[in-house]
Amino acid sequence: MVALLLALFLNSKIYAADIINAKKLFDIEVENPSHLTECLNKIWVFSAQEKSFYVFKKENGQKIAQLKLNDIVSALGCRKSQLLIATSNSGIKTYELDENIKLRKLKFFKIPHQGQITDLQCNESNCYLVVAGFVYKTSDLRHWIQIKVRTYDNITHNNIDTSTNPFDDWQEKLQKTKGKITKVLPLDSGRLALLDPFRANILINDRDQWSRWGNWGVWEGKFLAPKAFSYSFSKMIFVSDPHLKAISVFTDDGKYLGVLGENSNFLDISYPTEIYFNDDILYIIDFFKSKFQGFEVSSYAIKKSHLNDTKADRQFRYNLFRREDVIKDREKNRCLLCHDGTLRDDKTKYINSHKQHPVKTTCTECHDPHHIKILKKPQQELCMSCHKEHVKMGHKADRCTDCHSAHHGVEKTLKQQMPSLCINCHQFKKFEHRATEHMMSLENAKGIKFINNKISCTTCHVSHGQKVKPESIMPFCANCHGQKADMLFKNFHKRQAHK
Repeated sequence: MVALLLALFLNSKIYAADIINAKKLFDIEVENPSHLTECLNKIWVFSAQEKSFYVFKKENGQKIAQLKLNDIVSALGCRKSQLLIATSNSGIKTYELDENIKLRKLKFFKIPHQGQITDLQCNESNCYLVVAGFVYKTSDLRHWIQIKVRTYDNITHNNIDTSTNPFDDWQEKLQKTKGKITKVLPLDSGRLALLDPFRANILINDRDQWSRWGNWGVWEGKFLAPKAFSYSFSKMIFVSDPHLKAISVFTDDGKYLGVLGENSNFLDISYPTEIYFNDDILYIIDFFKSKFQGFEVSSYAIKKSHLNDTKADRQFRYNLFRREDVIKDREKNRCLLCHDGTLRDDKTKYINSHKQHPVKTTCTECHDPHHIKILKKPQQELCMSCHKEHVKMGHKADRCTDCHSAHHGVEKTLKQQMPSLCINCHQFKKFEHRATEHMMSLENAKGIKFINNKISCTTCHVSHGQKVKPESIMPFCANCHGQKADMLFKNFHKRQAHK
């Protein structure tokens, strides 16, 4: 008997998951998408890497436009024909839209509380803002009313019934965190839903009557790190959980209906940052996969699937955490759970590109999350633990981070493009050389480094202080300078200093 019970808990494949099949409509590449919203009957997706908006048709994901925006976006919203952009922790910018997808900046509105903005949502009558865990409501973006959230002890939990199971509230009693609201969702009939990823709870406010549901756990119908949610007016709520790589479906009072899938398999998602449901289409942006996806999800099919499921009320469910692809990315996803804007907006440190520091595994290669100084070793020693070839570098920079960003930058994580980076310290050696594109095809130009088709610092110098051997570059210089090439090479910076 004991062996059977252990098997039920440990073997995640004893029960098949309650998968609700969705039909993929489109799958579009967008570099590290971080936010999405619907405005003027179109879907707007913001790329954190490109700092651009992509605008798509709702029904098929066809790209309509791409608009550059030099702002750090914390949240997006839409009010009638106005696109609302919450920028970092400073405020909200409004842009008037037209059918030609042109942005005309209108006004800047201050926010009622300083801190990290994590959500901005609007319906026909009001807009709702979440900043530093506080929730506000406004009808004009000028006058804000704080929505007071009751303490959890004074809110009924729909998923807990100690009358039938005296131990049903054991998790609640172990909770030490006070919780923090990060997302807001207007429902029908004036109701409002709030998401607390730390206590894995969804709170419902119905005319000041509060209820809540959701439990922490790895099984179907539970949450490890709920990040985003969306509402269907057939009274269903979709919840994305990047730590379980799952999007689950519930009734709006917390009854679990199933987990979304495709062809009876789990959705192929990595880090679903935000989701949005409308007209039987669920829109998903996946930060790590750099994808914008659309799935047809029939509300009728969800309810029919659940009504026909004889396992709906079973006690043992599928363990979502034990899936191979979930365990594989556990370390990578875990840090981003707080650094994706929930507590700190460090998404740019996770951007997929050649500009990113090529860490072999995870953040914990360099960082100790429990150490007060965070880094495992002093900064320079930490860099040299991987880059041993630079221990005896000749360059006089005091630290690697004088030139390199610890997480990302331009090419090879440099803080600036060459030669601007060098000129910061070597101002007196600044020089200009005419473009040499007509020489690039010569045989002796191979292996020589140019920047924008011009001679630059790295043509003669290796970035960590060694000097290029003259014999390797002289033949190229001699193409134009002939016998003077050797003298010009030896006295190059002396000549520049006297100009």
